[in-house]
Amino acid sequence: MKNTDFTGTSFKGYVTATRAELNSILEFLGESADGKVRYDFGGVLNDTRVTAYDWKHGYEIDLHEVFEWNVGGDSKEAVVVLENALESIRKVGA
Repeated sequence: MKNTDFTGTSFKGYVTATRAELNSILEFLGESADGKVRYDFGGVLNDTRVTAYDWKHGYEIDLHEVFEWNVGGDSKEAVVVLENALESIRKVGA
């Protein structure tokens, strides 16, 4: 995933998840240089570029804190594939 370019993706919706859940699905990309995003995740799920990030949130989010993340991608399909991936890992963990 290190070579995936997320340039050009944009906000498509929201998902509710923990950082731990996102860490198990997507790669942690870091923090934005301008400080507007502290937690930025990205990956390719079902051939769909997906990002999840905390836009202008401002505080540290605990690993197991349930949080509403912004989702970015090329289309609204990014939200759907991320929701499906989250549902799958939650079933495994149940």
